[in-house]
Amino acid sequence: MANSYEYKTFNVKFQLKKKMDPKVDEGEIELHDRIKEHSSEGWRLISVIPITSGWGHTSHLLVTMERQG
Repeated sequence: MANSYEYKTFNVKFQLKKKMDPKVDEGEIELHDRIKEHSSEGWRLISVIPITSGWGHTSHLLVTMERQG
């Protein structure tokens, strides 16, 4: 019998940092927090895809995680 997997995707808003801005982007913090939260529930990260809008600007990240079901 083959193993079955569940998949979960979510978006994380991404804001362009100003040049030389030392602050960490809030989206970066959210990304780390959500990955840690889901990892503790047995999910593992399989991809992070930047979604672009006009002029190639990254508007958000599409995150996909999986776990054996």
